[in-house]
Amino acid sequence: MILKKKSDKPDTRTAFDNGVSAAGGQAMTRRSFLLNSSLMTGGAALASTFSPVMMKKASAKTSANGAVDQVKTVCTHCSVGCGIVAEVRNGVWVGQEPAFDHPFNRG
Repeated sequence: MILKKKSDKPDTRTAFDNGVSAAGGQAMTRRSFLLNSSLMTGGAALASTFSPVMMKKASAKTSANGAVDQVKTVCTHCSVGCGIVAEVRNGVWVGQEPAFDHPFNRG
């Protein structure tokens, strides 16, 4: 393949412009640089207004220690379906143990 010169004008693009164009973007102009710089400066100024004082730690209600129910169920992480014993307190699954007497576990 033979390359042919298309223009007599010298190429005025810089190496940075060539890199930006190769990356799929448009060449950066002075106006777009100033616009992007001002947006970044404004965003940084806005982000600096958020102080740790404005944020407070989340806390949850402490639940009464209810009775723990033992519910037999199967594990759903794979297709085997091993037996497990779920520990349920106030309708919330709080723990689990293997069900050694389940036939799929084989003891």
